[in-house]
Amino acid sequence: MRNLPRRLRLRKNRGKACGRRQRKGSGILLAFDPILKSDATPEKFRVLLLNDTPFDVIFNVELFVLDQKRFSKNGKLSSGNWIDLGMLLFDELNDFPVVEAECWRITTDGTGGKQVKDLRIKPKVFFGRLQLTPFLGRPTHLFPLFERLQDQRLEAPGEDLEAYTKRNMPPSVILNAITEDKEITHEVRAAAEFQPELDLHIEKLIKDPSHLSNSQIIQLQMKVFEAYMDKAIRFGFERVFIIHGLGKGRLKVLIASRLIRMPEVLTFKNEFHPKYGHGATEVIFI
Repeated sequence: MRNLPRRLRLRKNRGKACGRRQRKGSGILLAFDPILKSDATPEKFRVLLLNDTPFDVIFNVELFVLDQKRFSKNGKLSSGNWIDLGMLLFDELNDFPVVEAECWRITTDGTGGKQVKDLRIKPKVFFGRLQLTPFLGRPTHLFPLFERLQDQRLEAPGEDLEAYTKRNMPPSVILNAITEDKEITHEVRAAAEFQPELDLHIEKLIKDPSHLSNSQIIQLQMKVFEAYMDKAIRFGFERVFIIHGLGKGRLKVLIASRLIRMPEVLTFKNEFHPKYGHGATEVIFI
């Protein structure tokens, strides 16, 4: 099976697989994408989280096998995207793996109420859930986690003053508040605020660069670039754009030289882009 990038935005496909049709806007989904051996039997499954809703969400997902945590991942997942969570071995299906998932819808007022689900994977049910998967265009073993993300801005029946006050807090307050019994971590907030493009023009990085030499400017730009890439990799982004401009091309060459040495980078390119022209490098992660 060919290797795929961890997150790949594709046009949604519609059709039938295994006698079922996947409806549009089916919610937050968990997909087990089989990786086959030479005899076409599954060796393991790539576990994917898909956001087939019109909303961006913050998520936290953990998978346990025999009460041992196999992986844990959290962050922001934009509408119409998916993210690779980790791997599950074929033989581990016999151990009834458990997925614990939490999800918050991101609204203009901050985050909506937390939704929680524990999913126990049973082999008999697992193999009966093979169906066409949004964004991938191929069958996977697909489980719905959250079918509806309610609009938390709607008036809640019987809402008291305390609940109303919390619901109308500014976003900065909401993101620092305790949601039910678990605090949203700094890492999740940072992932939600992360931008998939970095502008390295020096006037974007420092208020008055006139006192800096050309060498100092390049050093500062590369320092900012390194810190940005660390975050992009840690947050599991599919791709980012590094805006370096044209100029003499020194910064572009230094960035390319660094990207070549990053094992997390699948590929990068400096082709014409309608938004950036030739002044940006697109980086695609594994």
